[in-house]
Amino acid sequence: MRITSRGARFQEWTALLGNRAKRQRRGEFMVQGVRPITLAVTHGWPVRELFAGSRRNGFKEIHDCGGFLTGATTFDPEFFGISPREAVAMDPQQRVALRVSWRALENSGINPDDMAGHDMGCYLGASATGYGPQMAEFSEYSGHLLAGTALSVISGRIAYTLGSTGPAVTIDSSCASALVAFHAAVRGLQNGDCDVALAGGVNVLGSPGFFVEFSKQHALSDDGHCRAYSAQASGTVWAEGAAVFVLQRKSAALRDGRSTLRASSTEGP
Repeated sequence: MRITSRGARFQEWTALLGNRAKRQRRGEFMVQGVRPITLAVTHGWPVRELFAGSRRNGFKEIHDCGGFLTGATTFDPEFFGISPREAVAMDPQQRVALRVSWRALENSGINPDDMAGHDMGCYLGASATGYGPQMAEFSEYSGHLLAGTALSVISGRIAYTLGSTGPAVTIDSSCASALVAFHAAVRGLQNGDCDVALAGGVNVLGSPGFFVEFSKQHALSDDGHCRAYSAQASGTVWAEGAAVFVLQRKSAALRDGRSTLRASSTEGP
């Protein structure tokens, strides 16, 4: 199995992973030990109330930091044939996943418009983050909230927009969602469920709910830094991002003349 391209959006890195300048910048961050964490004010949340609430008994203090996408709300609905009213009701995770998937296909030399009627699979990992009003509330967005906030529509929106006919699956397995989605995409290709697959994950925080829950569980970092697998780790720090890979069987990628990033499996042709 081969990866033919990828597209991504991470905090402060709103460009393709293949962009040389961006790769160098990320490399500098890693070498220098710099963590691209910003103030938690990106989404217009009531930050002061959030911090004050976490200082009460039984909660762990929420620090003024997190990794937030700077352009998560930037979206051109008309480009994707979506009305402005419906676009506002869409979970930002749908918007970001759609944009990143489109760019990943272009990066692979595939015209997204050519995917109509094509046996392409969409496998995305994501979790609900609490975006938008409740469906039981009567609002100007009623009628769009079911499709706008359902996890299944994150992958379904991509398939519908492109007109593809392969599987469209959104997987929520908590922290392993994107990895499990990638695994499902590889199996789908091997089993003949599709001949091209988009695989990856997206996380855009629609509300500060995760911060509040982890504050109560005392699972947030002591100082606002996440040190995975370190003896000094004291908890998590929430961040946002998205990455989508275009996958094909090796034989199909070579047949179509597509360059590959690396093999993800040695099984099959």
